Amino acid sequence: MSNRLRKNYMPLYLAAFAGLSRCKRDSIPVFWVTLSSPVGSDQSLLPDQHRELVRRLPDAFGVSPLYLAVRTGESNGVIHALWFFKSHIGRSLYLPGRELTAMWTEINGGLSSRFLRGDFVKYRPGQLAQYFADQKWFIRSFQSTAYWREFGPESDVIAA
Repeated sequence: MSNRLRKNYMPLYLAAFAGLSRCKRDSIPVFWVTLSSPVGSDQSLLPDQHRELVRRLPDAFGVSPLYLAVRTGESNGVIHALWFFKSHIGRSLYLPGRELTAMWTEINGGLSSRFLRGDFVKYRPGQLAQYFADQKWFIRSFQSTAYWREFGPESDVIAA
């Protein structure tokens, strides 16, 4: 583990753990999203392209997630993101993978994307948060504006 990762690991782990714990407790749908960029593309644009994808979700599917994301230097650049759909507490949520992939391809040109719905009954928040925070080629993390208001240090998840 590099020194850079050690410095960033704990805040990112706690942020992911808080969101995942709340979602498991309150039955909030969670999606693990992996997005990659094509060969030769500018990796530094990935966070903005991810935000554009999230910005299009309300028009396409009527939902808008809170998110926590990590940009890594894997391959041609990869975004690992956790999307939290607080608007669907206690309800299931389906997002069609083909349409999401088509949107991502239109924005980024990348053909590789995965949208996995998390089963909030089966996963363990600590294990998933550890995997999320421990990305090998970590570059930076970013989150939606409302993420910290909902799941940050002042929330009841961390305080409890």
